Amino acid sequence: MNHKKSMRIFWLSLFLLLISGVIIIAAVQLRAHKKAETGPDNVAQQETSPGKEETEPDTGSATIPSAPGDDPAKGQAQPGDQSLQQTNGGAAPYLYELKIRNGHLEVYYYHTNRLFLYTGIPYEMLTTKQRLDLQRGKYFIDEQELYGYLESCTS
Repeated sequence: MNHKKSMRIFWLSLFLLLISGVIIIAAVQLRAHKKAETGPDNVAQQETSPGKEETEPDTGSATIPSAPGDDPAKGQAQPGDQSLQQTNGGAAPYLYELKIRNGHLEVYYYHTNRLFLYTGIPYEMLTTKQRLDLQRGKYFIDEQELYGYLESCTS
C-alpha cells in the first residue's frame, strides 16, 4: 500500500513539474513576442501609448533640413521614441534611417548606431537619384514605408 502511495506522489509531482515548465515557456515566448512587436527597447512606452501612429498624418519620407548640430536629442533617440522632426512645415515621427556602411545599404533606428536591418543591397546598384537621397538623409516613419522604398531600390 505504501508503494502505491509513493507512485501517486511521484506521478503527481512529475505532472506538476511538467505543467509549470509549460507555463514558464509560454510566458517567455509571450514576452519575446511582445518585445518583437514593439521593438527591442521601450516596451512599456509603446504599450502606454497605443494608436499614436494611427492618428498622425502620413507625411511620407523626407529629409531633415536642419544643420547637424541643431538636434539636441541626437544620439539619444531609441527605437519606439516618437521624436518629432520638422519636415516641410509639418511634424513627423521617424523610426528608421538609411545609411551606407561597408558599401551596402543598412537600416538603423533613427539617429542611433543600432542596426535594425542589413539589406545586402550594394551601393553601386542604386540609381543616381537614390544615392543623392541617401546623401541628404533618408528617413522613414514605419516599416511599411521602409520596405516599400527598399523594394524600389532592388527593382
